[in-house]
Amino acid sequence: PLHQQVTPLGPKYAYKTIVPGERFPELEAYLERIARGDYSSWWVTYRGRRDLLIPSISNLRSREDASRLYWRWRKFLKDRAVLRRASQRQGTLIKMIRANLALGWMAKTLGSRAILLLRHPCAVVESQWRLGPIWDPAPILDRFRADARLEEISGGRYRELLETRLSPIESLTLVWAIENQIPVERATQYGYSVIPYEDLADEAKRPWQRICAS
Repeated sequence: PLHQQVTPLGPKYAYKTIVPGERFPELEAYLERIARGDYSSWWVTYRGRRDLLIPSISNLRSREDASRLYWRWRKFLKDRAVLRRASQRQGTLIKMIRANLALGWMAKTLGSRAILLLRHPCAVVESQWRLGPIWDPAPILDRFRADARLEEISGGRYRELLETRLSPIESLTLVWAIENQIPVERATQYGYSVIPYEDLADEAKRPWQRICAS
């Protein structure tokens, strides 16, 4: 829901540190609509990005661009019926991969039932590195550098690294650390569970029971 290319709230609230007690009416109203299932978009319903499916003419300058557009539409049309049926349910499960630093706020202030599904950093960094510009860490680290609340609650823990010239792999690793260390440390305080993704993949029954209990 906070993808920067699919919602105007993404550039404002993605990766933002928000602590319990703070109020953001526009964000709260948006998340409430999504939780009710009262929100539809190409992204939410079909996992389709409008800007990629209907690109500007300037982004169609080669045969390769046209080929990519063809395959995007082919996949979109093939998956559309299944995804639409999957979105029409009474319960709502929301995956928010750009909101770890607001997890305590969502649990305490919004009353959300939440878990932190924690994937191994090497798997995350390898995946993001392979996907290239989609996961450029530079804009995310710029957000962290400008985030006074993050500086406050971390006690300046990341300041030296944020001011250091890092390689792309190091930058992706730092993003993972900032996004996950504080939420893991505060899970008990804020009342959400931390579930290692690899445990869920390898020993599905016990971690899944913990997820359902949460």
